[in-house]
Amino acid sequence: MTAPAPLSVRAAALWSSVKNGVNARLKAAASRQKSLVLRESLSLGERRYVAIVECDGRRYLVGGGRDSVQLIADFDPRSVEGRP
Repeated sequence: MTAPAPLSVRAAALWSSVKNGVNARLKAAASRQKSLVLRESLSLGERRYVAIVECDGRRYLVGGGRDSVQLIADFDPRSVEGRP
């Protein structure tokens, strides 16, 4: 019968396994790009807002209220880069 490995060896093996699993998950998450990003939002009070939303490289200005969301404008982000 073989003696069990010392606790430090088992702990090191467990840590290595956990570290490899976490690294794999981080790499997988980094490779996935978000297709929908909230770039900016502004509250207008009384549950109303406007927001710039980016989806697949395009930006949209949307407005919303208590019961609805409305597309205000669809614009190309390259046409507004560098503007104040």
